[in-house]
Amino acid sequence: MQDSAPFVYDMRAMSALGAVLLALLAASPGDPEEREPSVPAAGKVFEWRTEDGLAFEYFIPAGYEAQKGANLLLLLHGANLDRRWGFAQHEPGRFRPDDILVCPDGTTPGSAGACNFRQADKDLRRLNALLSLWRQRFNVKATYLYGHDQGAHFALLYAGAYPDQVQGVLAHAGGVWVGTRAEARGGHQAIVLMHGTADPVVPFAQSAAARKFYREAGQTQVRLRALRGGGHAPDARAAEEELAWCEGMTSEDGERVRAAFELLEGAGPGRDQVALYDVARRLPTNMFVPPEVKERARRAAREVDELAARHVARIEESRPRGDTPKLEAKPWIGHFHLFLQQFEGAPACETFRASWEKVMKAHRDNAAAAAREYRDCRESEPARAFVAGVDMVAKGFLAGEFCNDELLATLAAWRRDAAALGISKTMLKYHDKTVPLFQEAMRAGAEAFDQVR
Repeated sequence: MQDSAPFVYDMRAMSALGAVLLALLAASPGDPEEREPSVPAAGKVFEWRTEDGLAFEYFIPAGYEAQKGANLLLLLHGANLDRRWGFAQHEPGRFRPDDILVCPDGTTPGSAGACNFRQADKDLRRLNALLSLWRQRFNVKATYLYGHDQGAHFALLYAGAYPDQVQGVLAHAGGVWVGTRAEARGGHQAIVLMHGTADPVVPFAQSAAARKFYREAGQTQVRLRALRGGGHAPDARAAEEELAWCEGMTSEDGERVRAAFELLEGAGPGRDQVALYDVARRLPTNMFVPPEVKERARRAAREVDELAARHVARIEESRPRGDTPKLEAKPWIGHFHLFLQQFEGAPACETFRASWEKVMKAHRDNAAAAAREYRDCRESEPARAFVAGVDMVAKGFLAGEFCNDELLATLAAWRRDAAALGISKTMLKYHDKTVPLFQEAMRAGAEAFDQVR
C-alpha cells in the first residue's frame, strides 16, 4: 500500500493555507454560546467539549424528535485548522438540514490554536469518545464522517478502526494512510473519495489509489467523485450530493432514501449522474415509497444510462480505428478521460471500460515507474519530476489516474521556470512535442463531452 497511496502533499502550501484560514476564522465576529448538547439546544450553533477537553461546535435540527432520531454527521477539518472550519464552509440549517452536525477540533492540539488529526490510537480514542457522547444522549440513526484534506485521511482511518460505528464516509482531497483498514464485509459502508482533478496540494492520484485499495480489499460500495477542474477547496454542494449517496445506499428508511434521491434529482447542472443512478435504482425496492416516486426513480436511472450510451457513441464515432491508439491532439482522448471519470458505475460506461481495459492496463503499466518517480521527486527534485511527468503523458495518456489537470498545471509551471530549475533543452523539446498534444486533446474533449445531451 505504501507505493500506491502514500500520504504525500505540499506541506509548505498546506501550512501557509492553514495559517491564513485560521486567521480568517479568528477574525469572524462572535463565538457560539457554550451549552451542553441537549434537545432544547436546537436550530442554532453551540459549543461544548468532551470530558477530556476536545472542543467542538454542533447544530441540532430544529425539528429533531427523540422518537424518530436523526443522522449524526461529523465534519473533520484539514491540517492546522480548528472546529470553526466546519460551519464556516457549510452553512448550518442549509447543509444537510436534517442531520445533527458536529465539528470537532483536530484530536491533536498544535501551536497557535491550530489542530490536527494524527494517525495514532490516542486520536482515534478521542474521536470515539466524542461519538459516544452523542450516541448516549441522542437517538442516532446512522453516523457519517466527512473529512477534508487531513480530515479525509483520518475519517477513512476511523471508519476502518470502528467499522460498526460508521455507515458512510466522504473523504475530500485526501487518501488513505498506510495502515488504514478496509471494511471486509464490503457493503456495510458507503465510501466516496472526492477530489478535484486540478488539486495543487493533494494530487488527484491519491484518491485514485485509495479507490484501488478499497476495491482490492473487497469494499463494494466505494466510488471516486472527480470534481472536474476542481482545486483543493471544500465544495459544499458536491459534498451534500455525495453524502446523499452514502445515505441513499445504506439507509433502510424509505423516507431517507427518497430524500437522498430527490436531492440528487434536483441537483441541476454538473450533478453527480452516477450517484443519482445508484440511488434511483435502489429506491423502487423499498415498499414504503409511493409508486409515483418509484416510477420517477426508474425513469431517472434509465435516462442516466441512456446519456452514458450517447457519450460512448460519440467517442467511438470520433476515434481512429486500430488496436494501438497514439497520442494526438484529437478530442476523443479528452472525451474518453472525462466520460470514464464522470460516469463510473453506469452500465454503458462499465461496458465501454471493459472493452478498453487491456489498453488502459498497458498504459498504467507503462507509466507506473514514471508515476512513482514523479510522486517521489515532485517536491525535492522538480527537474527529475518534470521528465517523469512528461513520460507519464507519453506512455500513459489513457491512464486517468496519472494524466490529469493537476499534472498538466504542474508541468506548465515547471516549463515556465525551466532555467531556474535546471531543466535541459533536450527535456524541454521532449515536453514540447508531447504535452501540448495531450493538452489540446483534453481541451477539445471537454468541448465534445459538453455537447452530448
